[in-house]
Amino acid sequence: MNIKDYNLIRDDRYDGYVGIAFAIKGHLQNTQLTFSYLTLPDRFLLLGIQVGDLTVVNMYIPPDLALGEKHLYEIMPHLQEPCMMIGHMNAQNPMWSGMINHNGVVVQRFLQDGTFFMKDGTPTRMSPPE
Repeated sequence: MNIKDYNLIRDDRYDGYVGIAFAIKGHLQNTQLTFSYLTLPDRFLLLGIQVGDLTVVNMYIPPDLALGEKHLYEIMPHLQEPCMMIGHMNAQNPMWSGMINHNGVVVQRFLQDGTFFMKDGTPTRMSPPE
């Protein structure tokens, strides 16, 4: 896939069903971060870039994969501040949705330790009209 005037950095899952990506404006200097030395679950996708002083980490966690706090904390020492973590963690919690699941509890604990904060309640995903 090509997007005019953008550099595409992506990581697709081995089975071709899911992937994560960054589309970075072509004039912005960036460096892709490597996480291959981490011991993350097989289908946990993690992609990071450094753009100027900002570190951005994108992750995907399948709905049937139970996230462990150790996974999030294993990533932390390898990130420079300021850092933004984005992605689809299949995490539900009353702090940001009306439901709760295991991954939502893990992310809530991670947020409550003060390392990160959550953006305001503005939706980050918009569903197409039916």
